[in-house]
Amino acid sequence: MPEYGSVVERRAFPRYSLHLTGVAEALFRRQPTALEGEELPDEMGKYPIDIVNMSKGGVQLTFNVAFDAHDVLRMNIIHPETDQPIRLEGELMWVRKNATDLMGKFYAGLAFRDTTQEGVDSLVTYASRQGPPLTT
Repeated sequence: MPEYGSVVERRAFPRYSLHLTGVAEALFRRQPTALEGEELPDEMGKYPIDIVNMSKGGVQLTFNVAFDAHDVLRMNIIHPETDQPIRLEGELMWVRKNATDLMGKFYAGLAFRDTTQEGVDSLVTYASRQGPPLTT
């Protein structure tokens, strides 16, 4: 198995399966666009999100509104063990339409702006106890 951070494995940190629900709000929008018939989020709205997997560097998430790559989001979630609120911020590095609409019309990769954010380590530790790192 390739070592994390190697040329073969492009991720710097192992990622773990983790399902958390929360809300996100756009802190910064590049050039808002939406596919025909899709809802375009406004900067002040709060939108449901689902985190699907997580690493120390970011998360994969799903949602139902047309965010774009390079939008900056603030996510508010509840820690599954402590029931404490956690606020995370990051930039959407890529966004794709979800062909199945399973768990959301879109899925995306979000890179944390600051991996020392309170809550990142505790969530990664929690996720790592739930199962081994994802390999694909």
